[in-house]
Amino acid sequence: ESGALLPDRAEGEVVVKGSSVFPGYFLDEAATQDRFSEGGFHTGDLGYLHEGELYVTGRIKDVI
Repeated sequence: ESGALLPDRAEGEVVVKGSSVFPGYFLDEAATQDRFSEGGFHTGDLGYLHEGELYVTGRIKDVI
């Protein structure tokens, strides 16, 4: 919720950033505003990092 990076093995929402992340939803500015913040895309997935590997553990959102 705070947007802070979590320590190793701490579960939180998966947020991705990078040049390969799409810039937003086509013709849906409301969805784009809802899912993007500070250049990161909020995937709706729960997960944690361990030794540089991402482990997805569940979903926050109902839609995939």
